[in-house]
Amino acid sequence: QRLRQERLVIRWYHVVENRHHLIVDHQRPKDYDRMLRLLSLIQPSIAGLGMIMNHSKNKHPSANIHSLPDEILLEIFRHCIPLAAQDRSIRNASQAPLLLGRVCRLWRLLSLSSSALWYQLTIVWSKYDHKKNMKAMRVWLLRSKSHPLTIHVDLACEWCLSPRFAKVLVLVAAQACRWKDISIAKLPNQYHHLILAPFSTAVPEVNDISFDLSSTPRLLEFTHYGGWGFHVDFRTQIHNMKALRIVYQTPLGVPYSLEELLSCLNQCPSLEELLLPIRKNPSSNHPAQPHLIPIITLPKLHELTLVMDRGTHPGYVVEKLSVPKLTTLDIRLDAYVDDDDVDQDLTQWAHLRPLLERPHSISELYLRVAMTQANLMQCLPLLPSLQILGFSGINCSDTILEFLTMDDSNPSAN
Repeated sequence: QRLRQERLVIRWYHVVENRHHLIVDHQRPKDYDRMLRLLSLIQPSIAGLGMIMNHSKNKHPSANIHSLPDEILLEIFRHCIPLAAQDRSIRNASQAPLLLGRVCRLWRLLSLSSSALWYQLTIVWSKYDHKKNMKAMRVWLLRSKSHPLTIHVDLACEWCLSPRFAKVLVLVAAQACRWKDISIAKLPNQYHHLILAPFSTAVPEVNDISFDLSSTPRLLEFTHYGGWGFHVDFRTQIHNMKALRIVYQTPLGVPYSLEELLSCLNQCPSLEELLLPIRKNPSSNHPAQPHLIPIITLPKLHELTLVMDRGTHPGYVVEKLSVPKLTTLDIRLDAYVDDDDVDQDLTQWAHLRPLLERPHSISELYLRVAMTQANLMQCLPLLPSLQILGFSGINCSDTILEFLTMDDSNPSAN
């Protein structure tokens, strides 16, 4: 407004264009002193406008996140790590943590300094990029420092039958002291010894390995599916294991005697799930003095599966179990059993009733034993929560069908 009132005409430069040249006429304008006074009056307003503009720039989100403390920023980074193992490939630059290092220099330095961003390794094996896989593995292992490792190996079987893939497993096994979670799907039998070797130092030429649970006191869950023999030694130490699953696809597994089953049940009182094969052991088909076996209480066990070979008698152990939270019970022979191939004691199979007479919560019962129809009918009234019943190898008549039929006219008898 002051400028308009004074009606000043400021001519700092008089520019005259003459063909290709600019002729600048430095003429001092009229009322020069009055103009300087006016400029001094509006300078505070200009300075205030600059402060407002700077404040507006600081409100930009990128400026805010750069001002966060490193601890908070690292916590944000940890939440950027994909949950699914298949999305955590060590060479996937479109996912954290590799992606974080491509944003800016600050994020790169911060992500490289945090071992908590690099301890989850998913190795997608390819025979074409094996050199890059090995290089990436070494980089991740170096950046993870001493952090416990979670390793998942994703492979196609037709690509892993090579010495190059064996080098990957050797590198994984070399980090056994830092293992936390290990997952290798469809691992061929010839490589099992490379992964399982760290569990045993006494037998360097491993064939059938004995897994000593005392060497891993924090192990909570162990699963082994395959045709290769694998054996667990429970020793005499009490373990906190919650789940133990061992399944052999072929009868090549090392047999578990009933004494070893007893040892497992006694040394692992925190078991919630147990799947164990009981193979025929000629030296010990029956527990010594089965009538002296005390009641075995497993207060947390909710799923029990026993797969037994011909000639074994796990019933002597089953009838001693006290399992108040058991919901699923599966007891079966490897194959259908003919009456001529089994002992009369196994044919009767009266071992289930003592277990059912104690508190339990069984809703699913699967039987593949040579139990008599009469014994089965004696057990059914002791299963008030039963929802699913499956059985084979039991010769049944219409009597069992009538026993299981719902009677709408007499609901209390169902």
